[in-house]
Amino acid sequence: MKWALIGVGHIGTAILEGWIKTGYRAEDVYISVSTREKEDSLQEKYGVSILQEASQLADCDLVLFAVKPQDLPQIAANYAPYILSTTLIVSVAAGIDLSSLRLMLGKTGPSSDEYPILRVLPNLPSKVGAGVSVMVANEHVSQEQLDQAKSIFLNLGLVMELPEENFAAVTALSGSGPAFVAVFIEALADAAVYAGLHSEAANTLAAQTLLGTAKLLLESKTPPAILKNQVCTAAGTSIYGIRALEKSGFRASVFDAVIAASERTEALAAEAAENIV
Repeated sequence: MKWALIGVGHIGTAILEGWIKTGYRAEDVYISVSTREKEDSLQEKYGVSILQEASQLADCDLVLFAVKPQDLPQIAANYAPYILSTTLIVSVAAGIDLSSLRLMLGKTGPSSDEYPILRVLPNLPSKVGAGVSVMVANEHVSQEQLDQAKSIFLNLGLVMELPEENFAAVTALSGSGPAFVAVFIEALADAAVYAGLHSEAANTLAAQTLLGTAKLLLESKTPPAILKNQVCTAAGTSIYGIRALEKSGFRASVFDAVIAASERTEALAAEAAENIV
């Protein structure tokens, strides 16, 4: 399968590396980034092909846009005339829904109603193969095309299909979530330093504790509340710590963070739609 990767930032690089690590041929990937210097560097490092002419997109089964949301309208308009109407279009741009993608492509490309389009939300842990990619397809995406796309994103971690109306919540949880978790890990480590641990040991223990807890929850399918009860013994250290978290409004703060991120996602999506004339 030949495909094109338009934009090779953090997520684009994770996608590319995951594809290559799985054993697929790097030379089957056309890349396009903002500077020729970066293209040459990526070609030297990975052995990928450079998209020399937009007309080469006609040879691709899949075109994946991994660019910033604000850059996607112009980039999509530039490339759409060269993309066949049967080519699978994939976008990882946050806040730009299927309808907006269809309008962007339809301005300059073939009949916009014909494009099979897949919207995917991968998160930053995809860089280490431990991410989550949530996807939704329009009605023109075939099962074979969906399987092809999944084969790329499965290299990055878990893949889920959810309705598009859930994507604001997904962005807030799995997209913004790593930032929330990083703040929690930092706070855990800082508190351990205050209690006497050296910072290097504290950071390692805090991160591994989060990693191990998440792995245990996923593999055992244990609800978080049950695991919490298993750790908390009567009048023990853990329940005293839980009481301190509750007194500080920990749960309410987490609620507020996710809801705020979700509402901001919806606002950005509305702004993006307004800018597509």
